[in-house]
Amino acid sequence: MNMNGDKSKIIRDAKYISYLENGESAAVMIARDHADEINTKGKWIKASEVNGKKKDGRWIIKSFVIELFPRITNPKYPEHASEEEIKYITWKTATDDIEVQEKKGYKGPKFKIYSRLININEGKFITKKTLWNRKFEKWVREDWMTSNCEWREKKIPLKEKWEYIVAKTEKM
Repeated sequence: MNMNGDKSKIIRDAKYISYLENGESAAVMIARDHADEINTKGKWIKASEVNGKKKDGRWIIKSFVIELFPRITNPKYPEHASEEEIKYITWKTATDDIEVQEKKGYKGPKFKIYSRLININEGKFITKKTLWNRKFEKWVREDWMTSNCEWREKKIPLKEKWEYIVAKTEKM
C-alpha cells in the first residue's frame, strides 16, 4: 500500500518492476553492502550498465556502474508499511531525488564494480552420528534400529548460503 492507500500502485509501477527485473536492485545492494572501499553512507546509488543474468532466482552479476548522489530528500514511510512497501518508497524517493539533481546538472562520482556470487558453504559439512543398516546398505531412521544396524558418522553438506563479493572497484 502506498501513502494514498492504493495497494495496486506498487505492483503496477512499471519503472519499479523494471528496476527489480533488470538487476539494478541487486547492483545497488551489492554496492551498498559489499563495496567497502566506496562510501555510500548518506548517498543514493544509481546503478547502470548491469552485466549479469538471473539464475535460480538469484542475480549473477559480473560488473556494473554506479553513480552516487547526495540524499537531499528522505523517504516518509506510513506507520504500518510492509517491507516491500518500504523498499518501493525508498526506491521512489531515490529516483525522484536523483532526477531533480540530474536536471540541475549534478554529476556524482562514478565507479565500476566487479562482483561475484559465491556459495560460502561450498565444500563444508557437519558430521552427525546416524544409523546405518548393513544388510540394506543405507541410512535409516533411529526407530528402524535392528541387529543389522550400527551407528556411523555421516557427513552432511551445509545448506547453500550465497553471498556477493566485490572483486574490484574502479573510479571512473
